[in-house]
Amino acid sequence: MSVADKMPEIREMIFGVIGDRAFIGSEEVKGKFFRRYREIQLPDGSVSALDISFDCQVSDIVLALVEDDTIIIKGSEYKFRRHIPIGGDESGLVTLELKR
Repeated sequence: MSVADKMPEIREMIFGVIGDRAFIGSEEVKGKFFRRYREIQLPDGSVSALDISFDCQVSDIVLALVEDDTIIIKGSEYKFRRHIPIGGDESGLVTLELKR
């Protein structure tokens, strides 16, 4: 078993301890919320700058998000913009770019 195969389980434990909760409809998603400027490297080597984002594990509910869907984090509403990368990375991590 590779490290990438173990990452969803490891990430679930980390998000459970130091993470945040997002609500997509009535579904709770564990992850890490960022409300500050940050840059992330994309699989193709390019860089994307984000102001508001939420890192989480890929799931059906997360992949079903379309632009302008509402996500509630820490009692505030945000709108979904896009998945980075589309479909998540090889370990199942996906960043949700959000807007107010």
